[in-house]
Order: sequence, then structure tokens, then C-alpha cells
Amino acid sequence: MGSRALIYTRVSEDRSGGRSPKEQEAEARQVCERQGWEVLEVVTDSVGASRHSKGSRPGWARVLTMLPTGEVDVIVTWEASRAQRDLAAYASLRDLCARHGVRWSYKGRTYDLASSGDRFTTGLDGLLAERESDEISDRVRRAMRASAAQGRPPGRRLYGYERTYDATTGRLLGQEAHPHEASVVRSVFASYLGGKGVRTIARELNDAGETTGTGAQWADTQVRRMLSNPAYAARRVHRGEVVGDAAWPALVPVDTFDRVQVRLAAVATRGTRQTGTARLLTGVGRCGKCGGRLHALHDRRGRKFYECRDGYCVARDLAKLDAFVGSVVVARLSLPDVTEALHGTEPDAGIEEARTKGQALQAQLDDAVDQFTAGNLTASTLAKVEAQLLPRIAEAEQEARRALVPIEVDVPTADVAGWWETLTGEVRREVVAVLLSAVVILPAKRGSRTFDPASVVIEWRR
Repeated sequence: MGSRALIYTRVSEDRSGGRSPKEQEAEARQVCERQGWEVLEVVTDSVGASRHSKGSRPGWARVLTMLPTGEVDVIVTWEASRAQRDLAAYASLRDLCARHGVRWSYKGRTYDLASSGDRFTTGLDGLLAERESDEISDRVRRAMRASAAQGRPPGRRLYGYERTYDATTGRLLGQEAHPHEASVVRSVFASYLGGKGVRTIARELNDAGETTGTGAQWADTQVRRMLSNPAYAARRVHRGEVVGDAAWPALVPVDTFDRVQVRLAAVATRGTRQTGTARLLTGVGRCGKCGGRLHALHDRRGRKFYECRDGYCVARDLAKLDAFVGSVVVARLSLPDVTEALHGTEPDAGIEEARTKGQALQAQLDDAVDQFTAGNLTASTLAKVEAQLLPRIAEAEQEARRALVPIEVDVPTADVAGWWETLTGEVRREVVAVLLSAVVILPAKRGSRTFDPASVVIEWRR
């Protein structure tokens, strides 16, 4: 009975002398035919085999599960590097083959990995494959660092820009603002600073027939990714960090981009969900008895109201409470310093206190870890300390991230109330979030059936 062969191929990253998976398979089949081996299966991967490669190799995982079954007598690859470019991966394959009596054939020669001589030869090939992989990775990283340092555009074309090339050589020269897409980018940034959410912006882009750079429809994540990309402010990013100025024009001013980042962080801290209906007090409504947050509900009769979601301590008619808070906000918007109030980006007075508190709690936790490492604290005690401190640290860090949320809305000098009525619920909510830190609802007086403004406490953010 002839040997049973398993052929493994992998896409080559070597542009000069590599072989495609089809070419690798053809050569492997020729080897099997000459040796009289039966080809059981051909397994292919499209991911690199070095430790620098991203992604997993499902095909190789299948190979490793088949080798111990006794069904395979020999694994056939085009060369040693097709199986691996990592010495640790080679050692794993070597031991697996030796343990189960599976031979390895590449470059026309078959190796018995239970033999010391063949283990030495294949090990040397594995070491050379790893070195070649490391050298390729080093060259790529050096080229990317040089490109980043010079501010040249990375990767594929960024939406909002168009690439320019040398007419003779075809070499990439740089990128310039796209005639149409650049205006879309600017409108997205302006809309977000104007109080619209990423979901609303995505929906408006799709309604207007705008598509992404790949021709797809816009989604929340794509809008958010655009808003957080420093490239639009002509900042070059390498490995997740800004490394300098870019060699292409900014589509939005740096201060606009920075204000958007403040807003993104603040909205994420508030934890406001994107829903079809924007509730005015989402994120700022508080129970005056237990301190819990308020959420909007409606009963079977269709009546809408805010209620304490933690202890069900208080409840108020939604329309009446929104109207009252709206009137208070309109009065505030009518004051002369409204522009400074809405556009300011200085942190709240309590932010530094929260940051200091978080640092002190983290120091306590670090000290407990040091005590555990020194043997002065048991694992169970450390676990209890972590259980107590980690939530408090997270809460302090969240509070420290609560910056004043900038919003770019032009408040008129006259008829502010009329202007307020023209705003969407989403923009109204954002204005409220900028101006107010909390709307506290006190328990109603016994027997009261009417809305009492005195039971509502407004806490101004600025």
C-alpha cells in the first residue's frame, strides 16, 4: 500500500520568486506521482506563516489536527517556509511528525523527522526561513516609518482625498482634496459639532445618495471612524500614534478636529444610546431621592413619563417636564454669554478632583499588588481588594473624562423660544447636555396631582 500524502500550499509574499498556491500544488502533485503517493487532500491558506503575520491560518490548523490521526504518512509542501517561518512553529511541527511517524517532503526531498540528521537539516531551513521573515518585516517597518516621518499618505486612498501620481513612472506623489468628497467630510464634522449624532449623520448621507469610498452605504461606525481620524486635520499617524504633520492638505482645521474629539469622548462617557427618539433629559435626568438615572417610559394608555429606573422613587409627565426644562434653557440661551457657554471646552471644576481620586485609588491597588508579590497578601485578599477598588477607579476615570461638550449652534439674538422650537429633539438634547449637569426630580408632595416646578432642581454645568 502506497503512502498517503497531504499537500499544503500557502500564498507567497515573495514577489520576486514566489509560487502561487496553484503552482505549488502542481509541483507537489508531481512529487507525489513520482513517489507513488496517494493525495488525500490539498489544504490552502492565504495568510502569512511568520509571527509578524496578522490573522490565523485555518488550513494549517486543519493540517495539525490531521497529522495525529494516522491517516497521513507524509506532508508535502513546496518549500520549508510554506509550512512555517517561525522557529517555534517548526519545532511544534517537527515533534508532531516525529511522534506520529509522519514524514515531510519539500524541494523534492523527503525527511524523516525522527532522524537526528533530518531534524538538523530541516531545523536549519526553519531558522533560515525565520530570519528571512524577520528581514522582510524589518524592511517593511523601516519603509513605513520613513513614509510616516515624511508625512506621505499610507495604505489605500482615504475618503475625501484623491491621489496624485507621476505621469511617467506612476509613482505616488501625494494626495489632494477630492472635489466632492472633501465637502462631504467638512459637512460631517460641522453636523457633529452642531449636535447631530453619528447615526443621524449616516442616515442623512445615505438619503442624499452619498456612498463611502468603496461604494457602500454609510453606517455609524464609518462616520465615527471619519470623525476620529487625525488625517483629516493633516496629522500623520503611525502605529496608532500621531507622529507629525502630514504632507497633504487638512480638510478640517486642527481646532475643529480637537473639539470633535472632546465631543466624541464626552458623548461616549455619557453613554447616550442612539435611538429613534431623542429624549431631552437622557443622560442628565436624576432622581432626587436615590440619585438614580431617569428613563423615559409610556403606559398602556400612551402616556409618556420619566421614571427613576433604579428605585422607581419618582416619576413625572414627560411633556410637562420637557417643556419646563426647555423654558429654563431658552432663558439661559437668551443671556449675553451664551456663545461662550456653548462653545467652551474647559473642564468642569470637579474633573480634577475626580482625576486625583482615581489616581489615589489606583495607587492603593498598586500597593496591594506589590504586597501580594512580596508574599504579604493572599490571593483571596487581593481579589477582594480588586473587587472593591476597580469599580471605584472606573467610576472616577469616567467622571474625569466628562469635559464640557462643545456644540456649534448659532443662537439668534431675538426670538430664542421660536428658534428652540425649530430644533430637532436630538440637537435640543445636546444643548441640554452642554448646559446642564443634572436635572434632579424631587419626590412630589403627598396628594399632588399637578406638575410642580419647585420639585425640579436644575444643576448648571456652566
